[in-house]
Amino acid sequence: MSASINLALLIQTRLATAPVAGELSTPVDITAIPSNVDRTGNILGDVQAGVQKSSGTFISIRWDGWVMLDANASKPRLANHYTVYVWARTVRDPAALAPEDVIEAVMRRLWQWRPDGQTVRGEAQVGNGGIVPDKSYLVYDCEVVIPASI
Repeated sequence: MSASINLALLIQTRLATAPVAGELSTPVDITAIPSNVDRTGNILGDVQAGVQKSSGTFISIRWDGWVMLDANASKPRLANHYTVYVWARTVRDPAALAPEDVIEAVMRRLWQWRPDGQTVRGEAQVGNGGIVPDKSYLVYDCEVVIPASI
């Protein structure tokens, strides 16, 4: 598998684990929400199945490509760019998790996260996001940029 997809799988694992001492707390527990790494760009089947499960919510992680960090560097300074989506039913059970809380929990779990566990240079940057227009689901997203070693 490519390093970019492996990193997406690390994001998925990060979201499936609860915060430990010293990490930001989350407004809701997202560890049991089904998720996938979108490798094909055609995930509606996974979304439908995921949303039908217990929480009525599904998380997908998509690798969008590389972004340039420093055009004047002596060697390529690029980062992996991901979009994390939270999908939910448009009509929700009042007991279900609010997708706004879920995307906030996603952002807090990935905020200043260091996938390599060590260097600030490899720290995840959580960026823009919001509501995504969709006729069938309530969808929120956020961008995550993680420096790459190329």
